[in-house]
Amino acid sequence: MEKKRPRILYLTNIPAPYTVDFYNELGKYVDLTVLFERKTADNREGEWFSTEEKGFEAVFLDGKKYGDEMAVCFGVRKYLTRDFDLVIVGDYSSPTGMIAIQRLKRKKIPYVIHADGALLHKESAFKRFIKKRLFRRACGFFSSGEVTDEYFRQYVKGAPSIYRYPFTSLREADLAARALSHREKVGMRDTALFSEEYIVLFVGSISERKGVDILVKAAALLPENVGVHIVGGQPTPDLLDIIGQTPKKNVRFHSFMPKAKVLEWMRMADVFVLPTREDIWGLVVNEAMSQGLPVITSGQCGAGFELLERKELIDSEAPAVWAQRIMGFMSNEQNLQRAGELGLQRMKEYTIEEMARRYFDAIIKICDRLKRAKSEN
Repeated sequence: MEKKRPRILYLTNIPAPYTVDFYNELGKYVDLTVLFERKTADNREGEWFSTEEKGFEAVFLDGKKYGDEMAVCFGVRKYLTRDFDLVIVGDYSSPTGMIAIQRLKRKKIPYVIHADGALLHKESAFKRFIKKRLFRRACGFFSSGEVTDEYFRQYVKGAPSIYRYPFTSLREADLAARALSHREKVGMRDTALFSEEYIVLFVGSISERKGVDILVKAAALLPENVGVHIVGGQPTPDLLDIIGQTPKKNVRFHSFMPKAKVLEWMRMADVFVLPTREDIWGLVVNEAMSQGLPVITSGQCGAGFELLERKELIDSEAPAVWAQRIMGFMSNEQNLQRAGELGLQRMKEYTIEEMARRYFDAIIKICDRLKRAKSEN
């Protein structure tokens, strides 16, 4: 007789395309219902979102917007019943997630906390108190890596049940067949668009948090044959002022692009640079590595901590430090290709298919543990 599929309720904020891909894949293993707080976010392009639900049931809650991506949805409470084997709370830091957790605790319904990533930093005593209360009754934690493990442990006494999964936005079909040589990359390029010999690529929002200003300042210290291409929008007035202070014209800004186009550009670039001041993960790092593109990033990038050697991370905002690291990569084309190949091999473990398999294995372990505890009582 076929084994009954677990019934899972998942709480999150918005239908990001990579999460929808993941839910569709996870839906091959479990009966999945996903509650979304909102259909869109204020800080994202409309075309970025996805609503192609093929492997799960999607429910969009009614509520009042809170911040760029969250909402206050009191209606979430009616969905929190014992009809599900497990509830996964991925929006624990939003008002809706907090409302849900309080309800789950009162009803003694098992729930798991999910985090895409985390950065360890000082916070107020009040925030620590709130998080301890939210996490205290959780029966498990889904973590994307070592730093996220440490994040959970600082709020939960003893040894919490932590389940690792490979956080990603990539399907197996997205991975490049191999890392290309510099000569092969040059041969693929449209010279009208990429006129420089070497290409540095950035993809992300044009914001201070992402450190775009650091990269633009570093570009002024690079040779003329190194072009810096920034994908994600138009430059701010502050960035235009920085660019205007140098005679070099090696910085180009490009509008938002769909993932397929971004991956194509990553295959043609020589180095990917993300000088972020704060990213709990940074999926563009996964995407760059999936195309055999070497990555330079900061010590404030969660993906950097998990996917690169910590000694490779840059803990400085000095443009000269970033320019030196970029030129260190460019100086040896064989090392450049070798670094790309190592990253590509790493990404074979970071696919949505593998993410869903690991997630399902953890769900089974949690559900079996809950059943044993119930029978013992």
